[in-house]
Amino acid sequence: MSKFSKMLIPALALILLGHGCFGGKVAPTADGGVFRTGDAGENFVQMNTISTDQGLGSISGTDIRVIEIDPQDNTVMYVGTLENGMVFTENSGNTWRQPRTSALMSGSINDIEVHPTETCTVYIAKLSRLYKTEDCSRSYDNEVFVESRANVYVRRIAVDWFNPDVVYIGLSSGELFKTEDAGDTWQKIFSAGEAITEIILNLTDSRNILIGT
Repeated sequence: MSKFSKMLIPALALILLGHGCFGGKVAPTADGGVFRTGDAGENFVQMNTISTDQGLGSISGTDIRVIEIDPQDNTVMYVGTLENGMVFTENSGNTWRQPRTSALMSGSINDIEVHPTETCTVYIAKLSRLYKTEDCSRSYDNEVFVESRANVYVRRIAVDWFNPDVVYIGLSSGELFKTEDAGDTWQKIFSAGEAITEIILNLTDSRNILIGT
């Protein structure tokens, strides 16, 4: 499962500060955003420069919620923020950019999962919807899963490493949904009393699943 890949490459550390937009000049003295170490924590370097339509900006004032690393290409990383949508990098964080889909350029991103073998396929959880791209973020399908109930959100995503057509999503209502056809159809397979906060698949037997609430 792709979440475990985060432990297998040079560590990424996050400091969560303030809120901010991406426009304007780069702020090299800011304390937030994404930090990277390549020497087991001896030194950390800020990796916050983002390319926007207005020129270079910084993600240093952005609240980071989640980082996801492509298991097939560890120079490709995705970051979900609290209010500023999603950004991604294709050069190990040296520069970041936003997706072309406007809905993912703002708002809160709850989770991100990359397909374990197809580097251009990514799932994004935002509010009541599950988004999916199969063309490296050039476009996103925003109707892979849509929750119609008010104040019920997609909180977590897990892609089965053994059969990536199998995807699990956990909702804030405590329900666990499963697809066996990469998001074409879904069925509810479990309901807990509290919001699902984590889904982890065993690395040797993906039928063994842990759900956290």
